[in-house]
Amino acid sequence: MNLRDITRDALQEAGYTVRVVNTLDDAVPELANNTVDVIVVDVGKPGMRTGPFMAALRSLRAHENTPVVAWSASPTLAEYAREFGDTGLLHTPATLSGLITVLGRHVARG
Repeated sequence: MNLRDITRDALQEAGYTVRVVNTLDDAVPELANNTVDVIVVDVGKPGMRTGPFMAALRSLRAHENTPVVAWSASPTLAEYAREFGDTGLLHTPATLSGLITVLGRHVARG
């Protein structure tokens, strides 16, 4: 089991519906066909093109204002603040409860 699986399972146990994709390129078509309350992006990995992803995301009418939480072990996480806005930056190692707290600021669950 990898970190993505552990995170997905913890969020589902906390009551969130979770969709997982492998890359930001995979995320755009998924988001074009689905509405979500918040997006968590693991940034700072080699090949992550966050700028084009954010531009594509914001061009989708349903996601013009969808909160995006940037989650990363990158020591330069703050550099992503310009791209992601002030929605959320979460530096790893972070606890799953910390992630759930950040998501809770943006998602009202029934």
